[in-house]
Amino acid sequence: MERYPINLNEYAELAKKILPHNIWDYIEAGRGDEISLNRNTQIYNEVFLRPNKMTDISNIKMSTTILGDKTSFPLMIAPAGGHTFCDDDGELSTIRAAKKENIIAGVGTNSSYTIEDIANETDTPLWFQIYHLTKEIDEMLVKRAEKSGYKVIVLTVDGPVPGMDHLRPKERDIRNAFVNPPNTERVNLIGEIAGLGYKHGDTQVQLGGLNPDDQLLWEDINWFKSLTDLPIVIKGLLSAHDAKKAVQYGADGIVVSNHGARGVDTLMPSLQSLPEVVKAVDGKCEVYLDGGIRRGTDILKALAFGAKAVMIGRPFYWGLAVGGENGVRDVIQILKEELEVAMKYCGITDVENINPDLLSYNFS
Repeated sequence: MERYPINLNEYAELAKKILPHNIWDYIEAGRGDEISLNRNTQIYNEVFLRPNKMTDISNIKMSTTILGDKTSFPLMIAPAGGHTFCDDDGELSTIRAAKKENIIAGVGTNSSYTIEDIANETDTPLWFQIYHLTKEIDEMLVKRAEKSGYKVIVLTVDGPVPGMDHLRPKERDIRNAFVNPPNTERVNLIGEIAGLGYKHGDTQVQLGGLNPDDQLLWEDINWFKSLTDLPIVIKGLLSAHDAKKAVQYGADGIVVSNHGARGVDTLMPSLQSLPEVVKAVDGKCEVYLDGGIRRGTDILKALAFGAKAVMIGRPFYWGLAVGGENGVRDVIQILKEELEVAMKYCGITDVENINPDLLSYNFS
């Protein structure tokens, strides 16, 4: 396979040159002064590795299981919409890449291809991500995902402000007077809205629901679990308090995430939040990290803090922009190769044996 840039930072540089400025800003933007956006990546530079020397590293095991499904290494495609911003085949290209690299892929509510079309493209394990919109629409989407063979439902809870982007768009998008291109319609919602009597664009179906009375509460997790036999993963937690609540209400997994810093600025970076979430969960459910992964050493550090796996978001958009399906595959391969080198250098032969003794850090 043709090689593209040699690391993810070079992918970002090339994607920025390829994509229209307003599209690049839409993908890259964080909220406010983008403090959390920058800290999500910078904080990995404050964690150092304590290598173990003189160990037999002739056999390295990178494969693992995530909620029972096998994967070639502990990396997942984060669920996100609008892959067609970067590539005409959008989510289909991403899913094909995930299949060929044997990793799990998330699919967003706001995808540009339908739940069914994406599922028909692959037999790789798929996780369907859902925002709480209305209970009628939530139920329809969950049922469609389950019928289509998705393996996990990912409930995103870090977009709690009704119509958030409509109330106050990200500042880069305000400057660019950004509007969604015509090939990025939220196709999963159009049919659901019409079937329930809503018009496309109704405030009821904006991110986060209609009003504060319509927001998702912890007690509603029981209702969500009643809709499906699939595992429920809660995405967007950053504190021990919320992690304990997730366990209390029967979550099968937690994604530690600040939504790529796209919700509100100065939230804790994901990596800094990870240790307290892992401690609070105490092995009662799996924990994953989403946010700031740019190197294989970043993956190693997240796993050492107790994450079962990590997710990437912006990097796969860069891959799509540069090379479509092959670009995404190359992004995945780069991270896998870098992780393998880091494991070998640190004397670790199995991703299941990575532990906090590997780390030196002092988060302030």
